[in-house]
Amino acid sequence: MALRLTQDQVRQMITHAQREAPAEACGVVVGREGRATAVLPLRNVENSPVRYRLDPQEQLHLLKWLDEEDLEMLAIYHSHPASEAYPSATDVELAYWDECVYLIISLLPPTPTVRAFRLVEGEITEVSLEVGS
Repeated sequence: MALRLTQDQVRQMITHAQREAPAEACGVVVGREGRATAVLPLRNVENSPVRYRLDPQEQLHLLKWLDEEDLEMLAIYHSHPASEAYPSATDVELAYWDECVYLIISLLPPTPTVRAFRLVEGEITEVSLEVGS
């Protein structure tokens, strides 16, 4: 199943990644039935250029809010400030949300790149990312 985002939602993630560089940025994409309705930047408690970890308190509030609003967490995104948009060994090892797509934003020149993956039991599968208006 493809993940559908608007151009504005992709821009929001890229802007967040650029703002947090050289540390990795992270956040989630929420919506329904594979269609994103919002991009929610979260705090990277690692504050590291090579690792990210979503803030546990923010995650707890997010999960409660998703339940109240009848929304799904469609994707978890994070940036790679100085490497390609492909899951690192650490990304694969720490991928706990099998039902989510993992979006990776590379800030390497000439322009930022966003790619989508499923990370399930150590397997990396690229997912179609549909970007519309």
